[in-house]
Amino acid sequence: MLITSNRKNISQFAFFALAVFVFGLNIPKISMLIIFAVFFVSSITWRGEIISDLLVQASLLGMFSIMYYLIIYKYGFIDLKSAIKNPLLIIGSYAIGYSISRKNTPDWPYGLAWVILSMVAGFVVFSFLSVYSIVSQGHNSEILSRSAPSFWAGDDPINGPILGLFASLGLSLAPVLFFGREQSLSKRFSVLVIISVSLLVIAGLYANTALQNRSPLIALILSFTFSAFLYFFIKKHKLRHKIKTIFLISIFLGILFYLFFYAGQDYSQYSITTRFEEQGLETGRYEAWMYMLKALPENLGGGRLVYLGGLNYVHNLWLDIAYDAGILPMIFLLIFHAIHLKSFIAVIRSKLPLLLILIIVSIAASILVGFVVEPVMQGAVVYFSATCFFLGIVRRLSYDIMLVHT
Repeated sequence: MLITSNRKNISQFAFFALAVFVFGLNIPKISMLIIFAVFFVSSITWRGEIISDLLVQASLLGMFSIMYYLIIYKYGFIDLKSAIKNPLLIIGSYAIGYSISRKNTPDWPYGLAWVILSMVAGFVVFSFLSVYSIVSQGHNSEILSRSAPSFWAGDDPINGPILGLFASLGLSLAPVLFFGREQSLSKRFSVLVIISVSLLVIAGLYANTALQNRSPLIALILSFTFSAFLYFFIKKHKLRHKIKTIFLISIFLGILFYLFFYAGQDYSQYSITTRFEEQGLETGRYEAWMYMLKALPENLGGGRLVYLGGLNYVHNLWLDIAYDAGILPMIFLLIFHAIHLKSFIAVIRSKLPLLLILIIVSIAASILVGFVVEPVMQGAVVYFSATCFFLGIVRRLSYDIMLVHT
């Protein structure tokens, strides 16, 4: 009976991992349908357990998404189908993430790493394929304009920063390669994770370099900063392990320094280098933020009435929501996100494997930067839904940690 139960859990978990991978691939119709299928399967396997923690979070997210889409539907910004479908997608994604628990995850907590990496892999692979296909065909004009057609649809180009959001999830995992090594991990598991993360980092770097995106590099720096702080100051490691890690990072930085300054390669030919030289981190987003913040008290109902200095979006998740639908949906989402800070702190302070913690922290850094500088809801509701899935996993993980220690 126990063997049958374990096989059932493994099959269900593998189905979830495959589903979130396909979801991230952004295949028209199929990606969205598979998430609804997973939600249906989760509902069937539900055993009547009511967790008040889930009800609180889902209610906040539900209030935000339903209110937001009803308001922008009233303004005529979306059609009725999207106003019904998108809230269901967002709430369902969070519920699916929360449903992945200690009870149904094989080799918990290590198994969580695979479902999280599966989600990331879907988005990174889609971004990589979309960029690589257009580059390999020699259509550089679209790349120079920082856009690329969907690998699946091939119709209207996808904005470069949105594809950069997807690829950034992989690029920001780079610190895992330096700080994620643990003696307690099996050699097979460690090798598989290193190979998987390395491929995601390379693909993410390729896509973002081709699209000249700067914010993913900021996310990478933030991810490295958080990860290094955890490794050197929060988690306990032997001094010799820390010295080996510093030595490894020094060699890596030395190689990069040599390649950039002494290898004779002319990096000025790459558009991203020119973009950094000419613009640095300057962007019209900062002015749009100020315009929106100053006008917010007089535009509490949204409707896209605020002047943004010529931009179509504020380029900030929460401010864009206020720009579209007013302050109430923004407040609900802010509360929803703020409550999850406690969950991240619980995970960081726990005795979970450092590898898993670093994966979670790295992805969180990428998501945070994306939320701050991109119009996530307007550009990629699938990506926003995936972040809700990720938050659901983190919230449930913190809940399971609490149960283990009580």
